[in-house]
Amino acid sequence: VLIYKQQQFLAMNIINPMEKTLVYEDELPVTTKGDKNYHGYGLRSIQYLLKKYDGTLSISNEDNCFSLMMLLPIPKEKDVI
Repeated sequence: VLIYKQQQFLAMNIINPMEKTLVYEDELPVTTKGDKNYHGYGLRSIQYLLKKYDGTLSISNEDNCFSLMMLLPIPKEKDVI
């Protein structure tokens, strides 16, 4: 897990090893857990929140690693009167 400021964004990068090839549905990977009725909502929640706050989500997989990159704009401080 990497969290850092990049220009005017909060950047969050999560990288995990994976054994299987990912299958995507609606731009998100489908859960690999057995009980699909109770799993697979986390990335949808992240995607919803990032969209709500004008952030971006990038998902990639290479070299047997799953990477989730999130960028969230940092609001500018308002002048205090």
